[in-house]
Amino acid sequence: RKIESEEKTFLTKHNIKVFSEIYNMEAAADYITEKANSHDLYISIDIDALDPAFAPAVSYPEPNGLTPKEFFYILNRLLKIKSLKAIDIVEIVPEKDKNFDNRTLRTTAKIIEEASFKQ
Repeated sequence: RKIESEEKTFLTKHNIKVFSEIYNMEAAADYITEKANSHDLYISIDIDALDPAFAPAVSYPEPNGLTPKEFFYILNRLLKIKSLKAIDIVEIVPEKDKNFDNRTLRTTAKIIEEASFKQ
């Protein structure tokens, strides 16, 4: 996945781990869970992390994103963290979704539903 130079600088400066391509969902979820368990956790879901086949109505669609199965695996692991305080979802462009039968909005609704029932 593409990272802009300003983002890379910020991430490096703040020692933030980036999973640009995740091949092992369990290892990624373990890493995130381990780091987050001792701190308040705020999850910001950038919907364009999902592959455009599942969430096409975003600002910058990039191929090779997460599948819903991969995404929900990680999300469900994170929702179990007791220090979770809030979740937001960004980068949805509803006007674009009209061309895709509201696929992105339906995926977003499923994320909200999943997160709501876990809290």
